[in-house]
Amino acid sequence: MFSTLETLSDDVLVVICQYTGNISTIFQTFFNLNQRLNDILLKKLPFALRHLFSQISSIKLDSDRQQYFRTVISNYVKEQHRESGYHVRSLFDTFQAMREKHSPTDMIDIDNRLQKEWLNLQTTAPKIQSIKSLQALLSTRAARLQCDTHEPNQFNFARTLNRFLLRYLNDTNPANDLLIQPITHLLQSMILSNADILLDRDYTEIEESSTVWYFLFYSIYKLQYWYYTPPNITVNMECYQAVLQLLIFAIQCHKQNSARNEKWPRESLFAVLKMIGKTETSPQNNLVIQTVQREVLNIIVEENILMPALPWQEEDDRAFQSIFAKLIEQNRLDVLLLIYHQLPIVRLYFEESKNLSKTLNILTGSSPGRQLLKLFFDEKPVETWLISKEFFFLLLSKKERQFIERILKLKPELVHTMDEYGNNPLMYVCLKVRGCRQRIVQYLIQIGCDVQQRNHEGENFFDAIQTKNNQKLRKQLDVPSTIF
Repeated sequence: MFSTLETLSDDVLVVICQYTGNISTIFQTFFNLNQRLNDILLKKLPFALRHLFSQISSIKLDSDRQQYFRTVISNYVKEQHRESGYHVRSLFDTFQAMREKHSPTDMIDIDNRLQKEWLNLQTTAPKIQSIKSLQALLSTRAARLQCDTHEPNQFNFARTLNRFLLRYLNDTNPANDLLIQPITHLLQSMILSNADILLDRDYTEIEESSTVWYFLFYSIYKLQYWYYTPPNITVNMECYQAVLQLLIFAIQCHKQNSARNEKWPRESLFAVLKMIGKTETSPQNNLVIQTVQREVLNIIVEENILMPALPWQEEDDRAFQSIFAKLIEQNRLDVLLLIYHQLPIVRLYFEESKNLSKTLNILTGSSPGRQLLKLFFDEKPVETWLISKEFFFLLLSKKERQFIERILKLKPELVHTMDEYGNNPLMYVCLKVRGCRQRIVQYLIQIGCDVQQRNHEGENFFDAIQTKNNQKLRKQLDVPSTIF
């Protein structure tokens, strides 16, 4: 079989794959026979990619296959994002050209007709025929939906999104799947006609209202319809894929909008980071969902790179601090390392002196946080904030001996630095730190911290060790042998 396949063209192999059976059979039959077939499955088999989301759970995956499928799904999402950019630009130009062909009076009539048909649809369950009628007005007549009002009986895209698409996210009734793609195309056409509808909001119990972006991200990361929490979360992967498709399309439309919100990249980044949970909590189709969530984060990070970052204000620092602590709690070091390495604005947060104390408290407050701090220290070259005087004295105040030793090996001259009162590290530990300090004091003396150096009060180590607060420390230390 192998030698026969080698003689066939790629196009013939694609046809053979398509007629082999379902996605499970295709990959079980052709996966890893050779690199050429792997490339065909990855790049030239749209049939496989379209059905990958809904059928991958039926495939038995060893570690090699898991990694392969991650690559397949990752490349699929990246390609969708890339192609969507070209597609949206072309559709937008076509839409504008169509509108310009109409007279102002005709355009008003067409828009009013769309508005009327849309309001009629609000009182009935969505049907394919009514969806197609609206789609035709948007796609062939360049009709545009207006969102100038927030009255309950007027058009609101956030409510529309929830009612017509997101409600199916946990609905596994096959009959409803027939509506998902037509509805998705309709929602895309609505956004294309007027990207301002992405600013619409719908009511939630947590806040007075939430944005269209919030509901899309919530579906991708929380895996459920906001207004209904099922007892056991089962994800309709047809709907999940449609939400991903709509999100990517909306991002590209937002970029085409000349009046786009400059804060959108940061707001979207924070919204996504707040929703990221533990990697093991995803239900069925775990591999697909985890990979999609990772790629959506990558897209949002990329948008933050492409658009000049606005300086963070105090409320942004507070918001990120909360996100940082939550990601540590969720043990999502992978996410923290990703945004730290990719986004200069995130690194700036860590570098600013005003944030160092809270940062260290979060890092040293749990095992995952300490692991992340170790990873930071292991990087080459080491970041300047890690070996700064401010961070060093914070480590001393928290008696973090392991990290004190790490920082002094990286920057030995810190052993001779002083705080604002003229205390060198040894004096600082004796006068400003409480609790068990014996091993830190011994280590500082051992590496050459000056025991004779005096602070602004004229005190040196021998004076400090005699104070009442250091009585226990004095008993623990054999001062002559420690020094000499």
